[in-house]
Amino acid sequence: MINYFYVADTVNNRIVKRSLSDLSYVAKVGTVGTGNDQFNNPMGVTRDNTYLYVVDSYNHRIVKRMLSDMSYVAKIGTQGAGNNNFYQPFGATNDGTYLYVSDTYNNRIVKRLLSDLSYVAKIGTQGSGNDNFYLPRGITNDGTYLYVFDTFNNRVVKRLLSDLSYVSQIGSFGAGNDQFNYSYGITNDNTYVYVVDTYNHRIVKRLLSNLSYVSKIGTQGSGNNNFENPFGATSDGTWLYVADSGNNRIVKRLLSDLSYVAKVGTVGTGNDQFNSCFGVAIGAEAKAALGSSAISGRGSIVIVEAKGALGSPAISGGGSVVAVSRIARIITLRSYWKRFMSRNPNYKGRLMEIYEGQVGMAEGEFTRTWVGKLTNVTTQNGEFTFESTDLLKDL
Repeated sequence: MINYFYVADTVNNRIVKRSLSDLSYVAKVGTVGTGNDQFNNPMGVTRDNTYLYVVDSYNHRIVKRMLSDMSYVAKIGTQGAGNNNFYQPFGATNDGTYLYVSDTYNNRIVKRLLSDLSYVAKIGTQGSGNDNFYLPRGITNDGTYLYVFDTFNNRVVKRLLSDLSYVSQIGSFGAGNDQFNYSYGITNDNTYVYVVDTYNHRIVKRLLSNLSYVSKIGTQGSGNNNFENPFGATSDGTWLYVADSGNNRIVKRLLSDLSYVAKVGTVGTGNDQFNSCFGVAIGAEAKAALGSSAISGRGSIVIVEAKGALGSPAISGGGSVVAVSRIARIITLRSYWKRFMSRNPNYKGRLMEIYEGQVGMAEGEFTRTWVGKLTNVTTQNGEFTFESTDLLKDL
């Protein structure tokens, strides 16, 4: 019997344990840093019957902890591209024997043993081919197949769990039934796969068997049938739980017809509040650990929070638009960066990408022209200055 759920409180750099029955606080662990009881922007969580596995993204590692008291057990990973390295990993799921990690900035999926976190296999390089990915994030499995949302290729990729070999894919950039707009989350109920189509502000239901379209729900807004940049979802076989990130809430819906049931959350730091909740997972998976955008779990709810990664590009100059993504996806309000810096003093070192294009172009038509690490953000007279180090020179 499952009594607790676990929250990856990303910018607070901690894991919080709460009661499933009444959602009340139980315990927490973590501060910012690199020690065994520290994290740096944890984004993904999955669990088996004994252990919790945390995707400690900006420490580029996976941390294994006891479910019972969240005490440290083991960890694996440093920054890099080797078999025991990660580069800002994002999501995780497990099938009871193996752990599958979306190693986002290495553009690959990594398979490891749950027992000792040892390396088993990997697949992927940057690109758009069948064995390529471009910043994959969401990941889930049904016990036979792995489903990856290949975010910057705007597609769902289906692969065999056994050898990670390619099976099929669906998707391109857009708002049609077979299109997506930089989706982050994905989950399944062993019959259907549910895509959290982040920047289309909707949930799309598809058949697991052939990935064909079934239905969708959502437009941009704050009503019961609206979403604002949702990032994650999971199911327990009856209900779908959506991390409606921009609305700072968790929304519960029926799997059968995606109809609204209930919601909880407002913006803030209180017990019933969220600040850009990144994902949610609850698990009653008979065959496998079902996943979400950054998370998966068995018999648990997991909420992942991340700040500074929402919205649409809005830095303009002349006749072009420069879109700063990853940590600066929303800067349309001048007050945003003031809040960002006050709530997130550890922004330094985060990856920043610059995309350029003409006003009126779709985001997917922008061209990435530069990648760097954010070193400083300053404000004067309502104007913000971003200082960043060229990543290639830094490496």
